[in-house]
Amino acid sequence: MENGEKQLQIKYTYSQDYRIVHADSALGGGTPRGEFRLEFTATLPPAVTGETILVGGNGKVTSQGLQTESNEIWRERQVCVMMSRDTAKNVMELIAKQLGKNV
Repeated sequence: MENGEKQLQIKYTYSQDYRIVHADSALGGGTPRGEFRLEFTATLPPAVTGETILVGGNGKVTSQGLQTESNEIWRERQVCVMMSRDTAKNVMELIAKQLGKNV
């Protein structure tokens, strides 16, 4: 170490609540307290409400089809992360670096 530098070792551990969350979209924004809120969501397929099966004269299934509730797209909010503006900036820089862009 030069010029009185000291080495600081940082160790990581997993929370009991740690989990991997699938996300295919995100939304967020600032809070009145100056923090940043980032919510990750997952798109859900339409709910199946029924099934149609056509049976031929020989007793064999000739076609099948599923009915769904609607053509709407539902997004389930998976997790919300609250962070300081500095942490949000660090996250942005990390993502930009992984994507190969300068912030």
